[in-house]
Amino acid sequence: MTDKQNFLNEQEHAAYMDDFSEVVNGVIEKVIAIADKHNVDRDNAMQHFSIIFSAMVQVSTFEHFREGGE
Repeated sequence: MTDKQNFLNEQEHAAYMDDFSEVVNGVIEKVIAIADKHNVDRDNAMQHFSIIFSAMVQVSTFEHFREGGE
C-alpha cells in the first residue's frame, strides 16, 4: 500500500474526472487514427487496444513508471 491518498473529496474527484476524461478521449482518438491510417476496423482496433492494455494492467505495476528506476 502507498502513502498516497486513496479517497478524494467531491471537488477533488470532479477535477480528477475532468483530467481522466481528457486522457480517455485522447486515447480513443489516437487508436482510431492508427486504425484509419492502417485501414483497420475501428471497433476491432479499440478491442485490440483494450485486450493489450488490460493484460498490461494485470501483470504490471505502474507505481514507479518513468521515475528513473530500472
